[in-house]
Amino acid sequence: MQKLKQCFANLANMNIDENLAFISLIVMVLTTFIGVFYRYVLNAPIIWLGETIQLSFTWFIFTGMSSITKDKLHMKVDFLLTYMSNKVAKIFSMIGDVVLMIVLFVFIYYGWLLVLLSKSNYFSILSIPRAAMNAAVPVGSLLMLIRVVYNFLDELSKFFDIFYSQKKLDSKK
Repeated sequence: MQKLKQCFANLANMNIDENLAFISLIVMVLTTFIGVFYRYVLNAPIIWLGETIQLSFTWFIFTGMSSITKDKLHMKVDFLLTYMSNKVAKIFSMIGDVVLMIVLFVFIYYGWLLVLLSKSNYFSILSIPRAAMNAAVPVGSLLMLIRVVYNFLDELSKFFDIFYSQKKLDSKK
């Protein structure tokens, strides 16, 4: 299990998601600033900026959802977990991770179908396939899946460490 965990750690530590999210955010902010400047200062709006912002926003959202998973900042309902013992809370947390993995597999599958369906549909002004925007769904979901699997394996190894250390303590009594 350590080799598998190390493999996912290496993939997660490449920070592809954070770099893509950062680039998307910079493109989105710069194009918005340029659009506002040209429209209201120069009174000459640039028509392709809206589609560029839409494209970069989509990539920012789906790669950003992956990068927040690094620090386990994604949404979880942990109200009940605070009232449970540490061991039971870890089990429910791991069950939540498994459910999240299933949802991400669905996102990857249907996101890929969306990309295939939209490859012949083009942005009206940029003249690039909408598949370039829709690819953010399976790519971001795959990057998030890598992080979730790594976090799950990390929690699983900690859980077994706690379980076996407690079992050894019980056997010494």
